[in-house]
Order: sequence, then C-alpha cells, then structure tokens
Amino acid sequence: MPRKTAKGASANDVPLRQIIFSQPLSAYNIPLIKHILSIFYQQSTFRQREPRISLLHKLARVESSRTDKERNAVAQLLRLNIPITRAAVKVGPHDEDVDRELLGVEDGTDCEVCLRTLPLESFPQQDFGSKCNHKADICASCLEQAITVNVKSNSWNNVPCPYSSCERMLESSVVRKYLKGQLLEKYNSSKDQPLFRKLISQSYNNYVEKLEIRNLPNFRWCLNTECVSGQVHNEEVENLRVICRACQSESCFLHQIPRGEGKKCVACDNAVSHLEEIAKTLRVTKPCPRCKVLTIMDPLECGKAFCSCGYFWENFRTGH
Repeated sequence: MPRKTAKGASANDVPLRQIIFSQPLSAYNIPLIKHILSIFYQQSTFRQREPRISLLHKLARVESSRTDKERNAVAQLLRLNIPITRAAVKVGPHDEDVDRELLGVEDGTDCEVCLRTLPLESFPQQDFGSKCNHKADICASCLEQAITVNVKSNSWNNVPCPYSSCERMLESSVVRKYLKGQLLEKYNSSKDQPLFRKLISQSYNNYVEKLEIRNLPNFRWCLNTECVSGQVHNEEVENLRVICRACQSESCFLHQIPRGEGKKCVACDNAVSHLEEIAKTLRVTKPCPRCKVLTIMDPLECGKAFCSCGYFWENFRTGH
C-alpha cells in the first residue's frame, strides 16, 4: 500500500524535490537509487521493476529521515564518486582541502584498479573471506564491476577473485552481495540460458545451495518446469524412479525424462531387468584366469572344473 500523508494523499503525490543528497534528479539512475536505498533498508522495501519516479520519492524520504552526519556523508560520496558503503556512511563525511581532496585519508589506500586514493572503509576486506590472504586494495565499486563482468562470462559458481595474483574463487555470499537488479533481470529474460533463468527467477540462494552437490553422479534436477529443486538419488539400482522432495514430481533417473503419475518408463524397466540379469550372472560365475570367460559355479560337487579353453580349476570355489 502506498504511504499516506497527513492529508490522506499518496506519498508519491507530494511534489518531488529537485535536489536529493545535493545531487540533481538527473544524476540518479535506477541501480544507483536502489543501491543507496539498500544502505538504509532491506531490498524487500522496493519492487524489482519499480518505476524510477517511485524510487526517487523513496530516496527523498530517506534523505529527510537521516541525520545530518549521514546526509552529508552520502552527499560527499556521490559528489566525489566514491563507493557508497554502510561503513563509509557510518564514518561520516571527511574534511576536504581547497582542491576538494579528502584530508586524513591514510597512505596505502589507493585502489589498484581505478588508482583513486579512498578512505579505508571503501575497501571491503571482509568480502574476500578467509581463503584470500592478500590485502584488499580494490575498492567496493571496482569489486562490483569485476564481479559483474565475471558473472556475465563465467558460471555463477566459478567467479574468480579479481586480484591477478590470486587463484581463489569468490564465495557465493560475496557474489550475491554485489550483483544488481539489472543483471538479474537480464539473465531472467535470457533465452539462451533456460536452466539459469529457471533458477534465478525463483531464488539465487536455491541455486547456490545445490552447487556443492550438483556434480555428484547421482544428483538430478527436478524436471518439473515450475520447480527449481534438485536432489541426490540414493536408491538402489532397482529403483530408477526419482520423486522430487519439493513438488513430488516423478522422473526417470536413467533417461532424465518426466514420468506421469502411475506410469512406468519402459526403457527403465528393460534396463533394470538387464542389470538384474548381469548381477545374477556375476553371483554364480567366475572369470577363467586364462581366457577370462565366465564359468558357472553352480552346481559344483567336487570343487574342480575344466574351462573350455583347457584351464583346470583345482579349487574352483577359491578361484584357483
């Protein structure tokens, strides 16, 4: 429901200020507005395809509800094109010299990508996790761009750390943090990636949860087009029917085709019969040490046998 003003009108009907955080409205595109809103609120507070004008109204309300310290911090970050992070907003604005260069910025905080000297809070060391041992010398803005480029050209579970000397892969939580709505929408409408579109339309988290097990030989995705689940099939070879734990849809483990309720897969049944026959044969035979032909073990009275190749089994039961 739209927020109501004291007079009962919708909040979006209130005239919009032309300057927000010391920037004209023309300076704001949808990704930037959503990013600033996400600093103060959960992303669930705005819709995926919410109109720009509606987002601008929300941004104006955010500015009105913030302290002077927070407002000035956001305004400075926008004006100097410095990555806007929660840490940077919390620290507040930095003093500037006559050339509007930041004062008090410590040495060793030059971004190795954009080469700007930035405050320490612009470098997200915590986002590289315990696996990366190097210092974070890439600012949050450049890290976001690097992740975006890599996601477009690599699989979601194979996004490398942007440092050229690091061979680690970024953790999925970091990838999720820096992906923006436009990228998700692009993949969501892509006709070339049906599996990815199927997963991301519901939940990227669900996809990530399956990454560690999806390469197991007995893992199967649910074939129901309205389901995004997957599971490990631990049944014996005699049971090739996979029942999705999420939606109860049935599919054939061997041939990866849907199975209607109560219907059987003829190919599966034939395969099971064939496998059962092989298993039975292996239980009652042994390969000849000379010619490798399977020799029937049963019935056998004295424990001795001759193979058709002439090999003499002195003790057939022990394989000699």
